[in-house]
Amino acid sequence: MTTPPTTAAPRVRNRAAEADLFRKTIEAARMGERLAFAVLFGQRGAAIAAYLGRAGDTPDLVRAMTRDVFSRAWRELPNLSPKQIDTFDAWLVKLADARLAAVHPRGLDAGIHGQPLRHRQVLALRLLMGLTSTEVARSLEASIDEVTQWEHQGLKALAAQSAQALRAA
Repeated sequence: MTTPPTTAAPRVRNRAAEADLFRKTIEAARMGERLAFAVLFGQRGAAIAAYLGRAGDTPDLVRAMTRDVFSRAWRELPNLSPKQIDTFDAWLVKLADARLAAVHPRGLDAGIHGQPLRHRQVLALRLLMGLTSTEVARSLEASIDEVTQWEHQGLKALAAQSAQALRAA
């Protein structure tokens, strides 16, 4: 007699538990635990690299900028207040923006990097880091309505840029 195959129940994401674990990881890294910081890099490094890569730089430069962003994050983590821990992802995007500004002092005028600051932050947090609107609002200390508006405006501007680029090609 054969046993019928069992099917595992689908994994349900518990965002509250994930957020609590993420906060504890940030706090541990803030206290100097290198393994916790490595976990943060593993969770956010690719998203920050993707964000930096949208500027059109070479892969080597993107890797160097990503390394610089996380080196700065490591140095500045001990100075983060508990309130700033709640806005960690937005803080990382700000560090990435500062690194881009150093590499491109005249600024960038295309794609996500040509957007106003809040649009850039929302698009990076939503599209590259996969945060929900609620998580983005908490991270940016804004209302969900503001986040929704900034996301809509940013996506609309990106669509217009894409359409213009297609017409020019």
